[in-house]
Amino acid sequence: MIPDKLDFTLDVIEQEIPVSIPNKNGSISNYKLVTLSAQDSTQYQNARAASIKFDSQGNPVGFNKIADLGPLLLSYCLKREDGGSVSKGVIGDFPAKVLQKLFTVAQEMNDLNQEVRYTEAMVKVFKYSGSPVDMEQTREWLESLDQSNKDVSTVCTLFRKTDSEYDLGKNS
Repeated sequence: MIPDKLDFTLDVIEQEIPVSIPNKNGSISNYKLVTLSAQDSTQYQNARAASIKFDSQGNPVGFNKIADLGPLLLSYCLKREDGGSVSKGVIGDFPAKVLQKLFTVAQEMNDLNQEVRYTEAMVKVFKYSGSPVDMEQTREWLESLDQSNKDVSTVCTLFRKTDSEYDLGKNS
C-alpha cells in the first residue's frame, strides 16, 4: 500500500550512538556510531552482493571474504569525535567482541539486520551436503529436514517468509 504522506523525523533518520572503547594503555577512545548515508549504504550492499560465490553454472554456492563486511560497514558508520571516518585498519585492531557488538548495532540502526540474518541462514543451507539451488526443490528439501535442528528451523522460517513475501521461484 502506498502511503498518503511520508514524514521523516531527524531522530529516526539521523541516529547517533556514543561509543567508548578502552585502549591497552588505559586511555579511552570515544567515537559515535551513525546511520549510513544513501551512498555508503549502496556501497556496502554492493560489497555484500559481490561477496556471493557462484559455481560455473551461475548458482550461488557460498561466500568470499564475508568477514570483511563487518569492518567495511563500520568504516562507514563509526566516526571519530570530530566527525572523521575511522579506518578499517583501526577497526580491525578492536577486540573481536567489540567489533561484533558494533557490527550488530550498526546493522540494526540501518535496517540491514533482516537481510544479514537471511544471508547467514542461506550459508547454512549451502553447507548441507546435497542441498539443491532450484527454488522449488529447495522448498521441498527444506520441508523434509529435521525442524528440531535450530539452524534448519531458522533457515526454513526465513526461507518461507522471504519466499511468500517475494514469490521467489514461482512462475507468474
